[in-house]
Amino acid sequence: MGRRTCLAGLARLRRRLCLVLLQPGHARATAASSDLFLREALTFFGDDADKAFAASPAGAFEKGQRLAGLVGQRRSLLILDGLEPLQYAPTSPTPGELKDQGIAALLKGLAAASHGLCIVTTRYSLPDLKAFWQTTAPEVKLERLSRDAGVHLLQTLGVRGSELRNIPLKDSDRIARRSTNLKSWLRT
Repeated sequence: MGRRTCLAGLARLRRRLCLVLLQPGHARATAASSDLFLREALTFFGDDADKAFAASPAGAFEKGQRLAGLVGQRRSLLILDGLEPLQYAPTSPTPGELKDQGIAALLKGLAAASHGLCIVTTRYSLPDLKAFWQTTAPEVKLERLSRDAGVHLLQTLGVRGSELRNIPLKDSDRIARRSTNLKSWLRT
């Protein structure tokens, strides 16, 4: 799906916000925290009282809960891309669990009650949301697409010309899967 198509679909939503978290291996990924995101998201989705709360010394857990309430009360789209830096590694005693209490409160709050959609991308399972896997927070494991299948899917979604030539081999399947999921949700 091209940027214009995506933006046109997103324009129909009252509120939307995308967070791209640091990818594993990035120099700052080891010190990832939700503090800045929660502050910015509360300011984006909230009113003056929420903006004041965002700037307060309240903890990440409380800010995550408040943000879940704000995002969940209307048709919104929140994309959390690359959650791995805020999760425990698969080799830890608590594989995939969220290290960050703010994001944990946000995701659990949205899974419990929301009129919007929150898309989370991560290579690890999210056991924190296991109670919601069968209902409001399904976990979808996406298989890798071959480069040819990824290019074909992108062409079907309207991506043309030089945009296809610039897609790295390892990214074509990830982009195609995310585009398909987002496009199908925007149509509803």
